[in-house]
Amino acid sequence: MAVKTFRGHSLASLPETLRQANGLRELDLADNELTGLPPWFAELRDLRVLDLSRNRFDRIPDVVFELGQLEALIAKGLALTELPAAIGRLAGLKSLLLQANRLGGPDAFPAELAGLEQLRELYLDGNGLSAIPEVLFGLSNLEQLNLEHNEFSQLPDRVATMRSLDQLWLHHNRFDTFPEIVTELTELAMLFLQFNALTEIPRSVGNLVGLDKLYLGHNQLTTLPAELAQLPRLTHLAVEYNQLTSLPPELAKLPRLAVINADGNNLTSVPAELREMASLRVLRLAGNPVAVTGPAA
Repeated sequence: MAVKTFRGHSLASLPETLRQANGLRELDLADNELTGLPPWFAELRDLRVLDLSRNRFDRIPDVVFELGQLEALIAKGLALTELPAAIGRLAGLKSLLLQANRLGGPDAFPAELAGLEQLRELYLDGNGLSAIPEVLFGLSNLEQLNLEHNEFSQLPDRVATMRSLDQLWLHHNRFDTFPEIVTELTELAMLFLQFNALTEIPRSVGNLVGLDKLYLGHNQLTTLPAELAQLPRLTHLAVEYNQLTSLPPELAKLPRLAVINADGNNLTSVPAELREMASLRVLRLAGNPVAVTGPAA
């Protein structure tokens, strides 16, 4: 038995038969009425993925931290206010998903979290955070960091030390200026900054030479810098619902650019260079006072 799901079964306790589930690697307990886990839960030594989301736990049960082989822990919507020091015992953890909790307090993240050297994905969206917890800068192998739907208005300079980051979610926050320190993350492939209040993009965005997808929709941008043309790997550019009056013709220099979403701006024309791009498959212009629709819509 590799996978077992009890999602949405209204369970208040686990069935004893689960104790004999030899070879169980993934267990989904989301959307139940659980308030704790039995001591025998530690006997599930083959378990690699555990989903505890949206139960009645006010903290992650202690027995979970005896599962040192666990690779993914999903604990969304539990109203957690802190992580215990025992989190550091999950040495094999690669994914930690903690969306929609209450981890915005100053003592929510213990120093032991930095000991999770295998951690690659950390999702903290919807936690009321306004600052990145210091301990996160010790996660030297972190590749994906989700901070969307929080209260960020700026980022500290130490973000530049997070060199392994590949994907960074910052949308639905309170940025009114582009967090320029992000442009030092040259390995970044995906950057999400939509639904903020950005008014301009700095020229240093051209430093993000590894960027594949850039999402800037639903801000207050009036122009885009020509330095976007310095992003040789860029395939998707989303700038929908801003206040743009033009698109830089330099974008035509991007050899991989396949999609531009510029819906809902103030564009009256499109540079001929863009309309003639061989790589461009989709050029979205709905809601603009422009007559030219480009190669695709």
